[in-house]
Amino acid sequence: MYIYEIENGTTFKLIEKRNNPYAETMQHLRTLDVYELIQDCAVTISAHIGKKDMTRLEERGMQFIFKKGKLNRH
Repeated sequence: MYIYEIENGTTFKLIEKRNNPYAETMQHLRTLDVYELIQDCAVTISAHIGKKDMTRLEERGMQFIFKKGKLNRH
């Protein structure tokens, strides 16, 4: 996971790279474990995330930006 700071609303500055120990696991609710690693972040940029996980994270204040494709939550 790459952690960036947004400067002046337009420039991204790399702050650090964080290891995701849950990347290869299939454990139940692992997204919430990953959230604990990035809870100090305001926005998440992700290629894939499940609808239920999005809802759980949005309830905790996380925002999402998707790399590709449309977001259809209906």
